[in-house]
Amino acid sequence: MECIEKTIEVESPLNKVYNQWTQFEDFPKFMEGVERVQQLDNKRLHWVAHIGGKRKEWDAEIFEQVPDERVAWRSISGARNSGIVTFEPLGENRTRVSLKLNYDPEGVMENVAEILGLVGRRIEGDLMLARGDAAAAQACWRRAIDIARAQGAASWELRVTTRLAGLLFGRGSRDEAISLLAAALAPIDGGRDTADVVAAGSLLRKMGENP
Repeated sequence: MECIEKTIEVESPLNKVYNQWTQFEDFPKFMEGVERVQQLDNKRLHWVAHIGGKRKEWDAEIFEQVPDERVAWRSISGARNSGIVTFEPLGENRTRVSLKLNYDPEGVMENVAEILGLVGRRIEGDLMLARGDAAAAQACWRRAIDIARAQGAASWELRVTTRLAGLLFGRGSRDEAISLLAAALAPIDGGRDTADVVAAGSLLRKMGENP
């Protein structure tokens, strides 16, 4: 078994960070190789992923969950993995997130470590914009886009790019907004009616560019 430990600090309230992390069925949007995560009940998750050209499935159980504090899981069938994520408030609007993950080297779970940076920067950007700091929001979203691109997470890259493009357009940078959004939309194969694709297409039309 391999082990990953990673920690980041996010400029966002504890409950918002925790709630985003525990939306398990959203994981395929930003985890390369993961096809589907289905929450079977409050304690069990069913994973479907493509590993080494083969489709694999496994079940995992959440054996410990303390709201706004920690989530721990372990596989109960298929690919072996286990992990724990802890959340620590560092003030009213700052949270430390720590991950410890054990997984089989052939597995896809090592990509979970990247979720910390991807989700954290996206949330942080939303908060910066709410505070009126557009420049800081742009910086956070651009970092999230870089992580998504490196992971091959096209749908998640599109979601964050749509947020960034909307901000740029509102601040008069129409050409850059169109260029960024069109580039993020181009690799999406199928799923043309998903919420993320519809939102991106709607914004492109609003900016005067056909998707």
